[in-house]
Amino acid sequence: HQVHSAMTAHNWVFLRQQDDFEANFELLIDALDTDLDYVREHTRLLTLSIDWDQNQRRRSAGLRGQELQTAEGWLQQSGSKDPQPSELHREYLTFSRTVVDRFRRLVISSVAMAFICLLGLLVFAFYQRNYAVKQKLVAEQQRTEADKQRLRAEETARISTSRALAAFALAEMETDPELSLLLATKSIRVMSEVNETVLPLSNTVLRQSIIKSKVRLVLTGHDDKVTSAGYSPDGQRIVTASWGRDGTAKVWDAQTGTELLTLAGHGGGAFWTNGVNSAGYSPDGQRIVTASQDQTAKVWDANTGKELLTLTGHEGGVMSAAYRPDGQRIVTAGSWDKTAKVWEAETGTELLTLTGHESEVTSAVYSPDGQRIV
Repeated sequence: HQVHSAMTAHNWVFLRQQDDFEANFELLIDALDTDLDYVREHTRLLTLSIDWDQNQRRRSAGLRGQELQTAEGWLQQSGSKDPQPSELHREYLTFSRTVVDRFRRLVISSVAMAFICLLGLLVFAFYQRNYAVKQKLVAEQQRTEADKQRLRAEETARISTSRALAAFALAEMETDPELSLLLATKSIRVMSEVNETVLPLSNTVLRQSIIKSKVRLVLTGHDDKVTSAGYSPDGQRIVTASWGRDGTAKVWDAQTGTELLTLAGHGGGAFWTNGVNSAGYSPDGQRIVTASQDQTAKVWDANTGKELLTLTGHEGGVMSAAYRPDGQRIVTAGSWDKTAKVWEAETGTELLTLTGHESEVTSAVYSPDGQRIV
């Protein structure tokens, strides 16, 4: 490669016999006075400039950062020094500064655009949040208003229902006072269950229905439906039977409705096997016989509630049990085994099995003279 003329200008100082001693000595003095750091930087930058020029002046070959600042400082100090910067030096440094400034402007504009976009997103998010908050408030207000309207509609419906029940109760008062009493009670309950004011019409109809009702006592205490009820022979007590979860019979004072005894002992398995289907007194009123889904009948002391006998033999639930008029025997009906059975009332011994039915037997009773069973 041919060395650039700027680099070959001060390579050698000869003091040979054939050389001009005085002239070359001056050159030597000048060389000794030369700033070597300046010359080295001149040489380094010139080398970089030449490479840059020979490689199509690529932007990647330019100076940057502290290196560019140092080179620009060198150029400012070159006014009275030798060797002077070449035109290639100046073009190279000018090009480097242009590239750096352009890149800085690009970075600044990119950051500015990013900031503007971020600011725009923040503003958009702020407005969106405010809009969402407003929409939430509107939705809550609408929901509150809807709840109020629903409550008003429910209240109106309750009042209408209560008024209709009271009207039906009034219409049935003369022909069916018990039904009128139930309707009037329901009319009051519709309002009182939600702590609202009972309609005056409901109160009035309820009072009139109570006056006209033939109901004298309501016996409450069973936990499931009542399947039978009967008086004792002297009319002083009532025995009731209950099915399902309850599975008991109860004895009540017939004058006051007070519960006196609970006869519990049937069942013990699933609730559908616990039901007591019937309960009745013996002719002398001293015993009670019960029939149950647990496939047994039981005899109880009517005064103490003590279990005395268990009649076993049926192959399905026992639907009824009744004493013979003289109290010496008991007849039971078994639904699933399609039979009726006769038992010794004192000992519980099975005496007879009545067969012939082709389906369930749900009831069996003696004739008044005790000679026949139907």
